[in-house]
Order: sequence, then C-alpha cells, then structure tokens
Amino acid sequence: CPGENRGTENSGRENVNIKKMGIEKVLFSAIAGCLLLACTLSYAVILDKVIVIVNDEVITQREFDRVFAPMKKSYEENFRGDELKRRLKETKESLLRQMIDTKIAISAAKKAKIEADEEEMQKRIDQIKAYYPDEDTFLQALNERGTNLTEFTKEVSEQMLAQRIVEKEVSAQIV
Repeated sequence: CPGENRGTENSGRENVNIKKMGIEKVLFSAIAGCLLLACTLSYAVILDKVIVIVNDEVITQREFDRVFAPMKKSYEENFRGDELKRRLKETKESLLRQMIDTKIAISAAKKAKIEADEEEMQKRIDQIKAYYPDEDTFLQALNERGTNLTEFTKEVSEQMLAQRIVEKEVSAQIV
C-alpha cells in the first residue's frame, strides 16, 4: 500500500507545517506584545517624569502638578501679570522644598522602621470622607484633584509617616 504511506507522510508534513505556522504566530504575537509594552512603558515614563530623587523616595511631575494645580488656579483667579508670575514662582519653589522635606521625613521613618497604623489611617480617611455627602462625591473630588483612592491612601500614609518621625525626633529632643 504505497499510496497509504504517501498520505501519512503528507499528513505528517502538514502537521509540521501547521506547528511551524503556530510557532511563527506565537513568536509574532510575543514580539508585537513586547513592542506594545515598550511603547506603553516609554509613554508612562514621559507621563510621570521624575523631578527629584530624595534618598529612596521619588517626586514625580504628576505628583507635583497634582498638589500645585489648585494653588495655581487660585492665584490665577486673584492675580495678574508680574505679580502672578512672581507668586507662582515662589509657590513652586516653596512647594518643592516642602515635598522634599516630606520625602526626607518619609525616608527617615522607613529607615527607623516606623509604619503607619492601618486603623489610624482608615480613621483619617473616614474623617476626610465625612466632609462629602457620599462616597461617589468623595471619589469625584479625588478625580478632579487628579488622584484616586489608592493614591490618596498612599498620601495619607506618607503624611502619617512624616508626622510620626517628626514626633519621635521632637520627643527625643525634649527628654
């Protein structure tokens, strides 16, 4: 039955060709995925440019802008011309110094193995939420501020860390 063997051989070759095509598709998909990821990551880097590195802590452009934007808006409503420029410049410098000081305190707190108390942190967040009529309004306010609940929780945690290290240092000076 030579004809039967040929059919089996062809069937074997077709399976190899199909497997080859499958591998090629997988490789193509993997390469395309990597390129897409690389493009996405490079876009993310541009979106969140690092302004300052303080020890192991980073201040990003987005973080700075999120805090500065409401201040800028307020100044733009109240000042014009050179006065506006002067106040914005002073505020940017002051805000950056304040953010650096906070990052230094956070870094010192982490080095001293001081942690934010989860229960106390949730209590603070709940106190802030109480200023809003409901959860949706609170989340919308965060969104308008350019943040979300996760980032806000991190901010509260960092504030608590900075506060704890300052309290620890002050109490060490008093004793």
